[in-house]
Amino acid sequence: MLLTVKDITTAFTLSAYNLSVKEKILNSLNFFPVADKDTGTNMLISMKIACENMTDCPWPKDFFDNIVDTFINKSHGNSGTILTMFFLGMADALPAGRDIDGFELAHAYISGANSAYNSIPDIVEGTILTLMKKTSDACISFMSETENDPSAIWDRICREAYSVLPLTAYQNPSLKNLHVPDSGAAGFCIILDSFRSAFMHKTDSSVSAELEELLPGEEINSITDFKINIPFRYCFEIVIGHNILNSDEDTQKIVCSLRNSLADMGDCLIIVPRRNNIKIHIHTNDTDGVICIAGKFGNILSHKSDDMLAAILN
Repeated sequence: MLLTVKDITTAFTLSAYNLSVKEKILNSLNFFPVADKDTGTNMLISMKIACENMTDCPWPKDFFDNIVDTFINKSHGNSGTILTMFFLGMADALPAGRDIDGFELAHAYISGANSAYNSIPDIVEGTILTLMKKTSDACISFMSETENDPSAIWDRICREAYSVLPLTAYQNPSLKNLHVPDSGAAGFCIILDSFRSAFMHKTDSSVSAELEELLPGEEINSITDFKINIPFRYCFEIVIGHNILNSDEDTQKIVCSLRNSLADMGDCLIIVPRRNNIKIHIHTNDTDGVICIAGKFGNILSHKSDDMLAAILN
């Protein structure tokens, strides 16, 4: 069996639907990195925008290339930017000009997980990134014992993800006393689960029973003693255009220079290079300063700022 663009289109559509169903629950689980209760919303917006901008593509790699271009410009928040890096890694690893088999899908998943995990220098474990890394490592080991079928490979990835998700409640220092899983990891499991349903051609569009058991049945509103700490107030995203990203070496030099220049401006810094565009995500108190630094590296194409403190107070 080979995976087609039709299968992947269905996977994104199902993901957006299931994220919409679980949006409020995911938001209520959002305590890390900032408890601004928008992880579910950001993942949903990012996937919905991807669905709204899907174009007719002949092959899976073309489809993912198009998705990444959309995510660079329109994904939302920390979780949306991490998804951007994940899909970028997948797009880079997929073969061009044909449908893909199970092992090619597995290699693309591994590439996506590594792309996202390696995009953040100081990882706090027990997050969406931990789940990506653990499932990627498992994928490397179980490929030799799994048939070369995309749905079989993805089923194994999902089962590994279901085993990792509950552990995030104890791995993440911000969550270990709350006994709830990481919101981003839970949202990513919903995406994986939706992809599995699409790849297996299931008629039921809802989240699987296995994953449903791991998620709260309703919003978590009972945790009132969580100490909110917001050293940096604004979730700031900016896209710059750059005309010299001609090689991987050029790209890495610019990303490294950007990272060094912005390191003292805030936290949750993620830099996503793509063709002649670079997306920057950062939590900061000085959005004008970030714009000033980013402007030295290229033309400012767009930027947006979300006040996380105001979101929490509201």
